[in-house]
Amino acid sequence: MIHELKHPYPSVLYDGGPSYGGSQLRCSRWDLRKCGCGVIALLDLIVYLTRHHGCRGPEAADRDPIPAADYDRLADQLQRRYLPMLPPVGINGLTLAAGADLWFRFHHVPLHARWGVQGKRFWSAMEDLLDRDLPVIFSIGPNFPFVWQQHKLPLYRKSASGVYTAVSRVKAHYITATGLDENWIRISSWGREYYIHRGEYEAYGKAHSISLIHNLLWLGERNL
Repeated sequence: MIHELKHPYPSVLYDGGPSYGGSQLRCSRWDLRKCGCGVIALLDLIVYLTRHHGCRGPEAADRDPIPAADYDRLADQLQRRYLPMLPPVGINGLTLAAGADLWFRFHHVPLHARWGVQGKRFWSAMEDLLDRDLPVIFSIGPNFPFVWQQHKLPLYRKSASGVYTAVSRVKAHYITATGLDENWIRISSWGREYYIHRGEYEAYGKAHSISLIHNLLWLGERNL
């Protein structure tokens, strides 16, 4: 990866071994399992900031991997305090940014959050965030305006020999970028490492969604 995080991404100790980030599918609450991807993405960002940027975060964040029960408790607390959620829709980007910004202010973190950048700045913004050692929360937008349609974006796994194989397809989902090169985005989703093809991400957004909901969470510097 040309642009990537400088430290290991947080892991959670689920049955079967450590994960690559948290997984909404392992949450105890049904609504988080159904539409809690934004909560999990923000929690992973908070854990990363706590471990590697000196932020005052939850005590359990210092444990590596985080015990699954502790992570589940943190996800529940984060959603209830900062991220109002409306199942089955979940959390929109503006709500996600507002919740992140509120958490930053309450914990005296010198960042501010804003949802969305102009389309032509998307890749440079992702590069900038990764170069600043900040995980990038971004979305695979829902189909729009025909939200009932089933157009989805492929997710790939990478073999030890460097071969990419499509293993899943998804829409209306928040994920976190941990690395980026000319062709591929390395991401965390459902506690696993996947890859998204940059060209396919752009094509999906143009054909099946809009930039308001197919975008990223920008983190700027804020004076305390």
